[in-house]
Parts: sequence; C-alpha cells; structure tokens
Amino acid sequence: AEFIPGQKVMGVTRFGGYDSHIVADPDYLFPLPEGWSYEEGAAFPVQTFTAYYALRTLGDLKFGQTVLIHSAAGGVGLLANRIAKKYNAYTIGVVGSESKLDLLKREGFDKAIVRGRNFKEDLTQSLGGRPLNLVLETTGGKYFYYSYAALAPMGRLVAYGSAQFTPSSHRPNYINLVLRYLFRPRVDPLTMIKSNKSVMAFNLIWIYEQKEMMKEMLADIEKLKLPPPLVGHRYDFSQMGEALALFQSGKTIGKVVLNIQ
Repeated sequence: AEFIPGQKVMGVTRFGGYDSHIVADPDYLFPLPEGWSYEEGAAFPVQTFTAYYALRTLGDLKFGQTVLIHSAAGGVGLLANRIAKKYNAYTIGVVGSESKLDLLKREGFDKAIVRGRNFKEDLTQSLGGRPLNLVLETTGGKYFYYSYAALAPMGRLVAYGSAQFTPSSHRPNYINLVLRYLFRPRVDPLTMIKSNKSVMAFNLIWIYEQKEMMKEMLADIEKLKLPPPLVGHRYDFSQMGEALALFQSGKTIGKVVLNIQ
C-alpha cells in the first residue's frame, strides 16, 4: 500500500511491539478505518488475523455451522464470534466467570457456558442436538478433551493457546504446572481416523513471513465490514506491569491496550 506522511495506520510487528517507536515494514501496515481510534486499531489486526485463520483457513467454516469458542470474552474470542456470525454460524462461547455472560449476550452469542464441573452437560444442552462442527480451543487440559469428544464426525478442533499453563499470579505453583504438562492433552491418530475428527494448531508468528497470505486474509476480512473491536482495558505505557498482571489474571474482557500518549 502507498502511504503519505501523517496518514493514520494500524499494523503488526513480529517482535518488539512494547516500545514507543517502531520502524515498521509498510507491507504490514494498513489504513486505519475512518472513525476508529488508535486503540481500536491496535486491538484489530493480530486478533482478527488469529480469529480468521482459525475459523476459515484451518477451520473451513461453512455457512450455518456450529462453533464452540473458548476464551470467548477476550479480544480474539469476540472477533471470532463476529466473523462466524457473518457466516450465520451458531456460536457457543465459553468463559471463566459469570460476570462475562452479559457481554457474550450483547455480542450475539447464541449460548454461553462458564467453565466448571458441569461443562460437559452444559455443552450438550447448549448444542440442543446440533452437530458441533468447529472448536476454537485456547485452554487445554480437560476442556480440550471435553470439546474434542463433543465434535461431530468431520469436526475440527483448532488450538492456538493453552491458558492452563499461564500463571494467574506472581507466585506460580510449579508442581501443579509440571503435573499439567505431564498430563497435557494427547490425541491418538488411529482414534482420530476412526472418529473422523481433526485437530489443528497454529502460532500466528509463523504466518508473519507469509506476506501474500496475510494480504489475501486482509482482503477477505475487509469484505466482512467488521465493526471496531472492543477495547476493554486501557493503560498508560508506564503501567505496562499492571496491564500484564491483569491480562494474566483472566479477568479481562476485549483487548488490553497500552497507550503511549
């Protein structure tokens, strides 16, 4: 894209984003939509690319299918629902706290589940007999197993995170983390063939070098005419430590943004 001095842009950088000044590759910059704030621009590209790649490129979402979205109140989860709704998908959101249920209702999720001991029963009830076609999985552990087990034949589970390994405090329980690692989810390929289910995983960092793919995804995303993302928390750049602590706590909604100004 051709830019002019002073033009407002948004973009992505592979590393080094926690800085006051960045020398950016213009191939990774995009015009900031009219009426959007800088904070909304900062919250859009990475989260949208992640959601779109999981749903469409890997998940092969088809019109009217059913999608289970973990970490549904986060930046990626909310955008995943908005994208899925463009394909008239039936969406079920999973959150860790009842305090986030109202947000999911406002965002148009068809059903919402709070992680807990009744997860399997809640998921079955939320599906209401519908086949579960696609899962966006970010948690790991038992919720990975429960979600995979609920998939219909030809269903796809796309993993792009494992929140069970993210400490929620400054004093992580290392014994607990080791146990979680030792008993992390494993799927047998022979069982996958028999049940006709797929598991895929990705890290957006590896897609960064695929410029043409990113441009194609951006063109498809622009056609969806998505509204500006939800910025749930704004912090001054000097409050980076507080922002990261909140992010690790699992109590955030939408995107956490650091503001230079």
